[in-house]
Amino acid sequence: MQQIVFLDSDTLDAGITLHHPDFPHHWQSYPRTTPEQVVERLKDASIAIINKVRIGAAELAQLPELKLIALAATGSDNVDLEACRAANVGVCNIRNYSGPSVPEHAMALMLALSRNLFCWRQSLLEGRWQQSGQFCFFDHNIMDLHGKQLGIIGKGTLGQALGERAKGMGMTVRYAQSQVGASHDEDRLPLDELLQ
Repeated sequence: MQQIVFLDSDTLDAGITLHHPDFPHHWQSYPRTTPEQVVERLKDASIAIINKVRIGAAELAQLPELKLIALAATGSDNVDLEACRAANVGVCNIRNYSGPSVPEHAMALMLALSRNLFCWRQSLLEGRWQQSGQFCFFDHNIMDLHGKQLGIIGKGTLGQALGERAKGMGMTVRYAQSQVGASHDEDRLPLDELLQ
């Protein structure tokens, strides 16, 4: 029977329902796991589910039963991918995770910064409307996103979704050229040029 161990389940919102696989398995979930607890908790596991916990070569060397690390996130920077390849341990992550949420949040932050919302809010709390005499004041600059250029590093699901939203706001969107393989897309620029 497969042993599945989730090492840091508290990194997910309590409202998220995890669907267990339909093959015979034993599921063990821990709210959080310290680096010192990783090997002990995974010693009999064939599948590890992690979000923020780090797993590297030292841990993998002590986990001969481990066959798969499933990341409960999109990134994989907390896993030594080369050590996993060498140990024949598969690694997968969540695809299309937060597809609408991340690009919408990025747009919200751009709007907040371009409109100087935090400064305007503070001025309102300090009574600047009332103090102005004519109920208008011009303490903080604002700018439109329309007509601006947005450089995005990464043209995956999230990068493309952000680009679509930005284009909808009238922005020109460019992406960094891929580090893997040549890309001749018109909307791609070398990273140095994109940053300028």
